[in-house]
Amino acid sequence: MPEIKNLRPPKAIDLSADSLIPARTRKRSSAALARIENESFPEILSRIRAGESQSEIAQGLGVHVATLNRYLNDAERAIETDAAKRDSAEAWLDRAMAELEQAKGKDNAEVTRAKAVAQECARRAGIRNPRYSEKQQVELSGPDGGPVPQAPSVVVYLPANHRDDEYQDVSPSIENFSERSKQ
Repeated sequence: MPEIKNLRPPKAIDLSADSLIPARTRKRSSAALARIENESFPEILSRIRAGESQSEIAQGLGVHVATLNRYLNDAERAIETDAAKRDSAEAWLDRAMAELEQAKGKDNAEVTRAKAVAQECARRAGIRNPRYSEKQQVELSGPDGGPVPQAPSVVVYLPANHRDDEYQDVSPSIENFSERSKQ
């Protein structure tokens, strides 16, 4: 068995606040923001309303889509950006119809591709404006958002096994039974 010498416990790590290196703050690209601001905010909103995606707009401006997204969702621009996105739903559906029209009379592969593009455009229209969504929301609440009122009830299920069809009903009726019990 080999001999183990000079075993020392590992050094303790100093995790005090003074010894920690502060996190590096990320520098925002002022050049990218300058390119966005060169095109006025109303022009960007009109491009959104026309049905351009954020990646298409960012590519046209020469910036990353995350930079454009940060710019559009800034507190002072977010409300107008959301309104422009809602308005763009119709443009996305027009884009879908244009794809389908272009695929008329072409081979099956092109028609299938056009259907996929149209489906994606319809999905994006539904995301941008819930009126265009195929999903239905059902609210299960009572008056003023409270619980649904329920009256107590008893439900009795009688199976329809049709065994009684072959035989005459020889069981006493309820009326006859109640009359006998009164006597």
